[in-house]
Amino acid sequence: RQMCIRDSDGAVRALALSDDGRTLVVGGDDNLVELWDVARGTIIGAPLRGLGGAATAVQISDDGNSVLAGSDAGECKVWNRNEYAETVEFKADA
Repeated sequence: RQMCIRDSDGAVRALALSDDGRTLVVGGDDNLVELWDVARGTIIGAPLRGLGGAATAVQISDDGNSVLAGSDAGECKVWNRNEYAETVEFKADA
């Protein structure tokens, strides 16, 4: 299956595939993290927001319920995927 993933405001910087292969996590220059349904090739829900810089690293938990992203602004956030709620934020010391 081929998917065309475009970042709305720049390049895709990070990808992660869930353990079951059904969800692709995409981060990019637009400071957003998107979840994609691999089988359908469509975005799942609204993008995860709140990063202060480009998403340069993404990961999804083994159970698929948490999504983690790191940015080039020196921060890391964790969201509850089911509630689209930010649960944890880490920032690098200045």
